[in-house]
Formats: sequence, C-alpha cells, structure tokens
Amino acid sequence: MRSLWIQAILLIVYLILVFFISRMLDLVLWYQHGITSTQIVDPLLLSVRQLKHLLENRGVSYAGYVEKKELAQLVEASAVVVQSEVEELSHVRSGTDGEKSVRERLSTPPTPSRFTGGAHFYEEVEDTKDSVWLVQVVPAGGSHSEPLLDDYSWRIVCSQVAPFAIRTGVFDCKLDRRLCSSKGWHHPLLLLALPKGTRAKDRVVLKTFTSARPQSIVEWVRDQLSIRVKNIQDVDELKRDWLQEKHNNTSASDNSNRNQDVKVLLLTHLLHPPLFLAALSIKFTGRIKFGMFSVKKEDTEAIKKKLKLLDHRIPSYIIITPERKVIYGRKRFEHFNFGSMNLFLRAVHPEMNDVFLCSLVIVNMLVCLQIFQMSQ
Repeated sequence: MRSLWIQAILLIVYLILVFFISRMLDLVLWYQHGITSTQIVDPLLLSVRQLKHLLENRGVSYAGYVEKKELAQLVEASAVVVQSEVEELSHVRSGTDGEKSVRERLSTPPTPSRFTGGAHFYEEVEDTKDSVWLVQVVPAGGSHSEPLLDDYSWRIVCSQVAPFAIRTGVFDCKLDRRLCSSKGWHHPLLLLALPKGTRAKDRVVLKTFTSARPQSIVEWVRDQLSIRVKNIQDVDELKRDWLQEKHNNTSASDNSNRNQDVKVLLLTHLLHPPLFLAALSIKFTGRIKFGMFSVKKEDTEAIKKKLKLLDHRIPSYIIITPERKVIYGRKRFEHFNFGSMNLFLRAVHPEMNDVFLCSLVIVNMLVCLQIFQMSQ
C-alpha cells in the first residue's frame, strides 16, 4: 500500500516538474521574441515576395494579381499578418532572392510515394480515411504510356500541395493492369482521394482530373476540398446553427445537439476558403465542423452589429466549443497556416491516437517507477 502512495506522489511531482519546465521554456521564448510577436503588421510594408509567400502558405490563389497593393489586399482579406508569422516565413524560406527560393524548393520537393501494386495502393490511399492523396496514374502502354505531367510540373504541384498535408504518389499501371482496367484508367490522369462523407473514417472517393497545368491542378484541388467547408447563406443561419443563439421555435434537444459540436467559423471578405482551412476540414472530418460566411466590405459594420461582434475584425477565425468562443490568432504562434491551426485544433479536440500515446507514456512512467523501487 505504501509503495502505491510513493508511486502516485512521484508521478505527481514528475508532472508538476514537466509543467514548470514547459512554463519556463515559454517565458524564454517570450523574452526572445518580445511582445512584438503578436504585433499586427501592415501588409503594404512587406515586399512582394513576402506577400506571395504568405498567400502560398495560407493556400490563397493570387493568379491575376500583379500589383503589390492587390496582393496586400488579398493577404489582408485572408487573415491579419502578425510579426512572428513574417519572421517564421523568413526563416523557412530564406534565400538571396525570390527566384533562388523557388529553385531550391523545386530541387528538393517532397518525395512522392511510388506504389508497388494494387494492394499497396489500397493500403495507403483507400484505407487511410482522414488523409488526402493526389496520385498521378501512368497507363500501362499503347499510345498513352506517358504520364500526364513531366517531372518539372509534377515537382511544382507536389511543392504547392505539401504544406497542406496532401500526400502525393505515382501509380504505374504496368504493376497492376487488372486494377487499372477495372477502374477505367486507360489515359494519363490525376486522382484525388478524400473521404466521401462527413463522418469520421468514412469511405474514400476518387476524383479524376486531366489538365496538365500545375496552376489548374492546384485550383481544382482547392475547389474539391472547399466543398467540406459549409457555405453559410445568411445571418439567421449563422446565428442559429453556428453562434449557438437559441430560438423559441427550436426544440431544446436540437439546441443541445448543436451546442455539443466543436466548430471553426471563418468570417471573411473572400468568396472561397483558404486551402489550409479546407485541408483541415478533411483532416477533422466527423470531429469538427467548418463553416464560412462571406461578408461584403460595405456591409461589414452592419453585419458585426447584427451579430454583436463589434470588437471582432473581419476576417476572423472563431473556434466555437460547448464552453466558449475563442478568436484564433490573438496569441503567440497562432499563425494562419495548416501546421499552426492543426496543433491548436488537436489540443481542442484530441485524436484517439493522442489519448493512446498519453496513456502509454503514463503507463511507462509507472513501470519505470516500479523498477526503480524494486532495485532499491
């Protein structure tokens, strides 16, 4: 009995030490970055290269935008810019000039998977229920034996979709002619594999595309993933289904069910969600609902007044939980990209794998304590 108490006390002491060490590390980081890490930056003060990097990192298309003022307005419409986000991009994409940075990224793109056959394809693509795959299919032979994209164009596409956890691969039909024949893959094409429905671990659906232009491919991927972000039509729907305001004509059970959901709401001037948000809607399928409400610039103040959000700016990313509403981006390191928001949402709604790993760590610690006591 006494040994159990000692184990429990040692475990509590260990957890307290871990907590204090993590707080100390946060203080060190805060001291290094200073309060300017969350300071809002005027996009017009940034260079054209920095503006394009921000848009690429957020997954916002700037095709047709040439002038610096236009790019700055597009960045501002997607989300505010904070000093730490600019510094992070400067470290990640350091280079003497923009062209060198592009060449470096294309020379070392993410390595696509090369499937060894139909079984490997099914295992990686169709059995992975919460991932997005972009696969280039190479026909078995005949007049259409060449891939849809040459190596350079394929590297461009892989580099542009990699920041959003979109996995890439190549399937050569020579390795499994029967599979290609049954699927009707007789011509060079691209496959986009993603979960079909809104339930967790739903079955995977395959969509095809035949354009060889990298820009068109990325736009197509963005359009397909954006379908999962609910397009909110009017203020009444926004207040009723997303901001959790109660109505007299709505039953208590309906309100209760809606209030249990975790939601991510984007208020924006954009017509389409950024790719990073669309990609997150796939990753958290069945666990978190994603919605978007487009606001015309001239209606901004009127909408904010109707929603009683006068202290909010547009664009805003609002995380709605059963307990409270949180404005994403107000704290340090809450950047508007896939990686940062993914970490935030995993803390709000952990995966079963995260819970399993935590329990595994605790069990291992208890075993180590037991071994330590036995050796005494």
